[in-house]
Amino acid sequence: MALIRRNIWTLFVLFVVLSSVMLAVIAVYRWQGIVHDAQAHHQARVSLIANASHSAFLYQEMLLEFIGRELLQDITHNELMNSQHSPLLDHLLKINTSITAFGLALPDGELVRVSSNGDLENLPNLLFHPASRDSFLHALRSPKMVLGRTYFMPALNEWVIPLRKALRDEQGNVVAVMTAGVHLERASDVFSRPLSENALDNVVMFRDRDGYIQYTSFAQSDNIHDLYDDAQDNSVVNAVQLAVQQVSKLDLAALKASGEVYPYRVNRGDRRLLGAAAFDNRFELWLISEVDEQLVWDEFCVSFRLYMVLFLVLQVLAAWLFRSIANKEKEQREQLVHMANHDALTQLLNRHSLSQITDEYFKTEQPFSLLFIDMDSFKGVNDNFGHDCGDQVLIELARRLRVQAEPDDVLARLGGDEFALICPHVERDVLSVKVERLIAAATHVYSVYGFEFQLGVSVGIAIYPEHGSNLNGLLRSADIAMYEAKKQRNSLCFYADNMEKQYLRNIKIEQALRLALQNNELSMVYQPQVNSQGRLLGVEALVRWHSAELGFVPPDQFISVAEHCGLMLPIGNFIIRQTLTEMHRLQTELGQVFDVAINISLRQFTQPGFVESVLYWIDQQPLARHSITLEVTESLFIEDIDLVLPLFQTLHDAGIRISLDDFGTGYSSLSVLRQLPLDELKVDKSFVDHICVDNTARQMIQSIISIGKNYQMTVLAEGVETEEQANLLHSFGCDRFQGYYFARPMRVDDLRIYLQA
Repeated sequence: MALIRRNIWTLFVLFVVLSSVMLAVIAVYRWQGIVHDAQAHHQARVSLIANASHSAFLYQEMLLEFIGRELLQDITHNELMNSQHSPLLDHLLKINTSITAFGLALPDGELVRVSSNGDLENLPNLLFHPASRDSFLHALRSPKMVLGRTYFMPALNEWVIPLRKALRDEQGNVVAVMTAGVHLERASDVFSRPLSENALDNVVMFRDRDGYIQYTSFAQSDNIHDLYDDAQDNSVVNAVQLAVQQVSKLDLAALKASGEVYPYRVNRGDRRLLGAAAFDNRFELWLISEVDEQLVWDEFCVSFRLYMVLFLVLQVLAAWLFRSIANKEKEQREQLVHMANHDALTQLLNRHSLSQITDEYFKTEQPFSLLFIDMDSFKGVNDNFGHDCGDQVLIELARRLRVQAEPDDVLARLGGDEFALICPHVERDVLSVKVERLIAAATHVYSVYGFEFQLGVSVGIAIYPEHGSNLNGLLRSADIAMYEAKKQRNSLCFYADNMEKQYLRNIKIEQALRLALQNNELSMVYQPQVNSQGRLLGVEALVRWHSAELGFVPPDQFISVAEHCGLMLPIGNFIIRQTLTEMHRLQTELGQVFDVAINISLRQFTQPGFVESVLYWIDQQPLARHSITLEVTESLFIEDIDLVLPLFQTLHDAGIRISLDDFGTGYSSLSVLRQLPLDELKVDKSFVDHICVDNTARQMIQSIISIGKNYQMTVLAEGVETEEQANLLHSFGCDRFQGYYFARPMRVDDLRIYLQA
């Protein structure tokens, strides 16, 4: 069990490790995904801006080429030398809002034609003005349009990019330079929208030849003038170029010629930047879109926090689940331990637990007593009302025993209807009081499923170390004492050494009795029952056993053993069948009819189908039903009146006579006699023995006879051995007599002779 528990938490640790690894893998994939998405975003943005700017500049280049040619065709050489406003340029300004101003300059830098928003008296020489000289010279050398340095136009409150386009003659000589100022944000819809909202996320367009910025998306920057007025640091430009080259695997010339957009990651000071770049080869522009990785990291942290929350929730749920499993296993282990040490039905300790507890007692060598408790007549409940009903009786008995047990007592169920109680007391008077209280509690009526049972217990007591040095020895001694107590029922008995001999004797009887029926060792004898004149009225069938091993065994010895070991049913069936067979044969031979009394045990009455089988055997002979008397003991009625009453009523209605044997020796009441369909009362021999010398015995017999007469029953006295006893019984009104004075029990052949005589 400890291994299972350890494995559960090892599995939990493994789960935590695996889930942590999975979280790390997910985090890495998420980070890579965010980086990839960011790079893809910047690549798309660079591609969009590159296409838009290239198209815009290309359009402006064609426009400048066209306007310049138009101007050159409309003016003469002399007019070309004079600076003046051009209506054409003014008209173009109105229809092209992206242009801030137009101008036509000679190769020496003088502006000869300008739009009307230009001041003719203060026109700068583009060749010698510091802000325009570089781009003007470059335009003179380049066949393509050239972009000048971006400058701020206060009148428009806008940043303007100068455009220079050299106009050449057929020989390729520059005849003029068309120039214009363009507001990039108006040149394309792409630039009219805000491309970034954070200084850490920016789009930059700068010239390759000198690093000057042509455009930056974050125009709200405080140092925007410095950005446009100063060229980019070469290290910055070189870092971007190198990063893009590493990704593209191209040299710089091939990279510029490709025009493709490539992602990159660079370190700039203490910042790590992620972005994409492309080169516009026609206009010699680098276009980059980049973001500080801190923004990417912040986005990742948002996702990771969610993952972390889910991870922690998962760990908490897993911990709760594993703890629940561990607790469940703990409960199951405790339940298994409880089941291993307790009886499943009564929840008392079982024999295994009792053995462990008594081992501790034996180690201390302190004297203690063991009570062996067995329920009387319990088998009849199981056989007739089912084991479920019997289980409820056992549960109730266990509850009563638990209530009577003291805190220091140890109560256990050994099995079936057998219980054991360990008690620290060894004084016989103390134990007697304790056990009598226990028996009184156990004999109260048991109400189960609408039935009521009057049951009791017999208790055998053994004391350590006098009666046993271990649990088995004590149980054996207490068991022997319990069987002695069962002879009186609802009583207790202390173990004595002389009980051992009887116990061993009973074991031998049980072993031999199991073979008695097979070996035909059982036989029947019959004792006549007569009236006061000595005329035969009937016989009582009595079983006898001559064992090949034990010799003659008296009925009072082997009948009780048969009741205990479960052999009473086959023996009882033998008695009924053998008696009916022999009596039918005898009555047929002699042509006489007389009553036949057969003793019936409680075990037989509680056997399912007993009444039907008896009636069947009687009718098979056949014998007159009214000539058959079934004798039952008083204890059977007292303990199981609810059980036997309907059975007796069925037998009585079928014509079978019922006789109550040993009347007066038990505790039956007149109300019981009133309920039962009895035909005969049988006075016990113990009263007859003292009838001549004991006035109490005489009064008892007179009372029994009076009771029988009042209930219209026949009264039979057994054990009549003298003439004086017979005369007194006759004078008291006794109807029938049975005893040695009239005849001894005899075999069927002797009975034949007796009847013939």
